[in-house]
Amino acid sequence: MRARHLWAAALLLAAAVPTVLNVYRRPAELAPGSLEAELGMTLGAFEPGRRRADTTEEHFGARDFVTRQYGAIELFAARSWDGKKLFHFPELALTYGHAATAVRDVPGARVIEFAQGREVRMAAYALLYGDRLVAEPIRFHLSILPDLFVGRREPMTLVYVQADTTRGGEAALEEELRALLARAVDALAR
Repeated sequence: MRARHLWAAALLLAAAVPTVLNVYRRPAELAPGSLEAELGMTLGAFEPGRRRADTTEEHFGARDFVTRQYGAIELFAARSWDGKKLFHFPELALTYGHAATAVRDVPGARVIEFAQGREVRMAAYALLYGDRLVAEPIRFHLSILPDLFVGRREPMTLVYVQADTTRGGEAALEEELRALLARAVDALAR
């Protein structure tokens, strides 16, 4: 190889480092149950949730997930190495095809409202990368690109809460959802 082509070869090799680190060297398998252990009983008394393991793994690439019922509020949390599956349109995947009538970003979460007649389903979700809260996924991924050139990626965690109410009860329900979501995120971000 001629000396004038060394810079191009060095550039190609440098570009291959993140691919080798994050694709070909598979990350350690996430053990099912670690989210359950991290949340523990810190959020209060709950009933087991209804989500199935096979569909959760298929839709989100997550074997480590938690689904719980806190009264009328359902909490779902999933952790996966495939962050793309977790942050692309969770409102569509998790709410069974309801059409969103309002979406707004609030500190630490995105709140979604689905209205059908007098019934309103409200949901809120947050994303964590490792133990860091992801406020804006696109900007966040651009900010971690330099880190991925020299290090390994961290797992992404989706924390999602939802409940149903009737028209007029949205403000109170949103406050309950955001409070439970904030406690769950705090428990996982330690």
